[in-house]
Amino acid sequence: MKAVGLITEYNPFHNGHLYHLNKAMELTGADVSIAVMSGDFVQRGEPAILDKYARASMALNSGVNLVVELPVNYAVSSAESFADGAVKVLNYIKADSIAFGSESGDIDGLLKVAHILCDNEEMLYKEISKYTSSGMSYAAARQKVVGLLTDADTAAVLSSSNNILAVEYLKAIIKHNYDIKPYTVQRQGDGYNDKDICSEYASATALRENIKCRFDKENVCDSSVGNSISDDDVFNNGRVKNSNDDILFTNINISEYMPEKAGLILSSNTNYIYPDDITGALFTRLLDILFVSGYDKNDFIENVMRYPDVSKEIAGRLYKITMDAITRTIPQGQESKDSAAFSFSGMCEKIKTKEVTLSRIKRALIRIMLGLDNKHMEKYDNSPYIRVLGFDKKGQEYLSYIRKTVEVPLITKTADYKEMLLDDIHAANIYNTIVAGKYGVKELGDFVRGPVRV
Repeated sequence: MKAVGLITEYNPFHNGHLYHLNKAMELTGADVSIAVMSGDFVQRGEPAILDKYARASMALNSGVNLVVELPVNYAVSSAESFADGAVKVLNYIKADSIAFGSESGDIDGLLKVAHILCDNEEMLYKEISKYTSSGMSYAAARQKVVGLLTDADTAAVLSSSNNILAVEYLKAIIKHNYDIKPYTVQRQGDGYNDKDICSEYASATALRENIKCRFDKENVCDSSVGNSISDDDVFNNGRVKNSNDDILFTNINISEYMPEKAGLILSSNTNYIYPDDITGALFTRLLDILFVSGYDKNDFIENVMRYPDVSKEIAGRLYKITMDAITRTIPQGQESKDSAAFSFSGMCEKIKTKEVTLSRIKRALIRIMLGLDNKHMEKYDNSPYIRVLGFDKKGQEYLSYIRKTVEVPLITKTADYKEMLLDDIHAANIYNTIVAGKYGVKELGDFVRGPVRV
């Protein structure tokens, strides 16, 4: 059986993902599709809108045959580590090909840049460091250096988010000499970070923003709207306005932008989680670090610098924010403004600098919250595995097909591999605790949940 690998987050699964899936099967002639999907936390440094099982169910009900989990250490890492880990999983699960989205749609152009980055690694590191030390972000510095090596048009490939990930997937294949044939599918419709919906292929970002509006009704004071807005209004009835014609909810008909079954799963699983919902869990973790540091600034800084992407400057800002949260007196009338500053998103805004991107800050804070310090990054390399989240009939056939030849544990029962899966289990437990705190709903833990079967 020929298998094509898709590296995904499905946060949530939408029409663009369905297009990608169908084109991948068409281009590769594969018999089965395998999605390597982030678990409960995603690469942009945020919790997923729904847990990994709900999102796996969306994918399987929309045509994906097999969903396996990208280990959390890779899922909340830089583009390079994210891609490297995901391609490793595809190699272990014996994918023949990989099909990824890109803005360019030009596999030859992407391969050219990937080879340049692989062949000049040491020199590029030195040159990029010169620019980042003067305040330029890593992404901008890398694009500039590649432009100096080649030309501006070649380097421009590195200016778009999907192209960047595509190049990283190719680098991983080249670096490890994997026998995986790459294909690219040109991205359709709205951009990756677009918050507005302008085409039939809405971005996941736009869908999350629109879904989030449903919760704004809790803060509506206008009596002309009151509590009359239902969940059906959110998913099916466009924008909702009050008597002053102010737009209170910018929700479009979300079901138009998702495959039917994925939309039904989304609308029936309404325990949505957003970035600021993790604020309490993050502050609890920071207070724990403060406690073991004896409330000493230098010890606190030393302890948080053990996490990827945390510089001394970032650690110092984190210390100030944490201390302010427990010692500052909030002037009357400024409660709302001050509480926003101590939210997850407010913290990220306070910490970010010109040379450090917001996504990098968010990933660093997520890793601190999950306890995933530098030593955890080597864990999967030392003990690789394939964690199955779900499958349909064809996916089950593929698992049987490879079971005797696969060289790493193929895990469908979590309890049998507790130590190996500890980081993923811990991340899921934190996510489920956040859901329980927000909605009063107890989610089944990883120990008792088996793969989704469709």
